[in-house]
Amino acid sequence: YDIRNLKLQPELPEELQPKYYLSGSSDMARATAKRLDATLIEYPEPPADYLKKSRTVSGVSGIRIGIMARPTHDEAWNDAYTRFPKVRFGELMHQMAARTSDSVWHKSLAGQNGYDYSDKSVYWLGPFKQYHTFCPYLVGDYDEVARELTGYIQSGCKTCIIDIPISEVDLKSTIKVFDQALNLVEKV
Repeated sequence: YDIRNLKLQPELPEELQPKYYLSGSSDMARATAKRLDATLIEYPEPPADYLKKSRTVSGVSGIRIGIMARPTHDEAWNDAYTRFPKVRFGELMHQMAARTSDSVWHKSLAGQNGYDYSDKSVYWLGPFKQYHTFCPYLVGDYDEVARELTGYIQSGCKTCIIDIPISEVDLKSTIKVFDQALNLVEKV
């Protein structure tokens, strides 16, 4: 839309001005977010790769991720595998989407290897590659996930949009992880 000479009456005070977010990973999305003074939201790579990118690209300030944290590593992964099982139909849908999408973020995540259905990494693309959801997940015990999240925060991430928690346990564990991650960042 192209709008000219629009004026709200009465004027909206600065503290009530809305914040704008733009989802994307392309150079065009980055330039558009900067031009609009919007927060760019990306679907991030693993923290080490995200850190490298954030040092070379300005304007990266938000991510969309899922959190599956529990008191133990095994409990988190058991819940993750139960919530996001391998489903052949989902795998086929993901493959079709990867072939037909012109989305930079989709191609970038689809090209990541080694993060599918292994509990060796906290960063997990299983739900994305099985077409359950469209973002990476951080899975592990509270400390593991908090440390991984700290990598994003230290890379300059100021906004996190969380995949929808399906239970009170998910919500409370996400809050706990963010509290721990912020405490870790403050100590550095």
